[in-house]
Amino acid sequence: MSVSVRLLVLWTVCLLIGTLAPFDFSFASSSQGSGFKLFAYGADEWNVTHIVLNLILFAPLGICLHHEGRRRRISRLPNFVVAGTSAFLLSATVEGLQAFVPVRDSSLADVAANTSGALLGVLADIWCGASMEANLHSLRSRTSVATTASLLAVFLGVALAASAALQSRARLSNWSADYPLLIGNEGTGDRPWRGRVLALTMTDSATDQSSVHRFAQNGSLVLKGETVAAFNLAGNPPFADTVGALPNLEPTQPLDASDGSASIDGHTWLVSEGPASALVRRLRRTNAFSLLVQCATDSADQDGPARIVSNSVSPWLRNFTLGQRGSDLVFRLRTLGTSLNGYPFELLLPDVFSDRNPRDILVTYDGATVLATAAQSNLVSRADLSPGSITALAIPALNARTDELAAYDLLYLTALSVVPALLIGLLGRSRSDQRMLGAGWALAFSVLLEVTLASTSGRAFDWTNLVVSAAVASGVMLCVSVVISRPDVRGEQAGLRP
Repeated sequence: MSVSVRLLVLWTVCLLIGTLAPFDFSFASSSQGSGFKLFAYGADEWNVTHIVLNLILFAPLGICLHHEGRRRRISRLPNFVVAGTSAFLLSATVEGLQAFVPVRDSSLADVAANTSGALLGVLADIWCGASMEANLHSLRSRTSVATTASLLAVFLGVALAASAALQSRARLSNWSADYPLLIGNEGTGDRPWRGRVLALTMTDSATDQSSVHRFAQNGSLVLKGETVAAFNLAGNPPFADTVGALPNLEPTQPLDASDGSASIDGHTWLVSEGPASALVRRLRRTNAFSLLVQCATDSADQDGPARIVSNSVSPWLRNFTLGQRGSDLVFRLRTLGTSLNGYPFELLLPDVFSDRNPRDILVTYDGATVLATAAQSNLVSRADLSPGSITALAIPALNARTDELAAYDLLYLTALSVVPALLIGLLGRSRSDQRMLGAGWALAFSVLLEVTLASTSGRAFDWTNLVVSAAVASGVMLCVSVVISRPDVRGEQAGLRP
């Protein structure tokens, strides 16, 4: 099987995965509700960026088909016909299937752009394909292992610098020290929560994962770090911070605390007499926190999300918010990479408020990972703010959901490994050189990336992350080496002799 055919197979697999994920086809409901989705979108919405991306997406199809046709001495016109027809049929099939995926759109405009991209790929290979291939053969024969290793080192430095810059956007450095602490609503009064809050404690350090899982199982917990706020909301207001760092919490109207806890009825809520500046300044320095709240809802049908605890000034400006949507717990967090109101990044813990019994809720952040759980629930929700997820959140067109961020992190690791894999596959003079360089890259990349991300965020070194990075890098190396593998330079040169 030739290199162009192997590349074509790899491109097709990647295309199907990228365009049809998450593969949750809904054939029964696709024709219900708002109407049949088949080719229903995009026909009159010619977004230039979207069109260009679709052209680029299918250009490799035309390049590979023409390259293979040229290798088999097929004339240009049949190559154009095959590329155009293949692109049209494949794109129409993908767009047709996307009509049955709830989070995807089906568009004839995309079919037209994809087909045009394949034809442009044919033209590109006609114009410069042969000369680029000849130049690549010549470059490979003249490139030493040391030169290839130097190129890999340069790329690794760029990749680490970019990753550190992205990871720094998960810091709490943009938290505002001017926002009050609120319990039971927003300051604007339009996100009311109904229930009881018994206690609130916040520390300046993250709770490790093992302790979080132990808390989820049996409720035992010792919070790490220094306590920066602690309120016991039993008795009568005002409620004082036992640490003495934050202003008192006062009700907006007379509060019924006869049941021994702050009862929030939707019309009355608690607000600090001034901004929670001391808390914010401390957490900006540590870039980590643990939040422990004991509360009980009055209803499993509240929305907004209804604010239980919030350090915010409005529904659009917050440092963090712990809220309720239906029976689910919702947590939003402001960082440089998650916008001023912490949305669309949103961690969900399901069925916490399925009844009116008190719940001990723990949310913790270590500079990169948010964990949320309720005591004795045996359930821990997790979301990572790493370079891949931060990049995805920064691209509005992706509409990245929090439960998809892990996939974007894997995609980011894959993207960082493609360039070195291509360098090794195309410039490696022999199989042994390629194996040595590939192993060296996978090891150096995984170790140094984890060190970089841990030092930038302040979190602990994570061996699991290292293993995942090494596995992704090795997998990409293996796939690329299989797809673009060529004979050793000596054998290649021998084959070119007359």
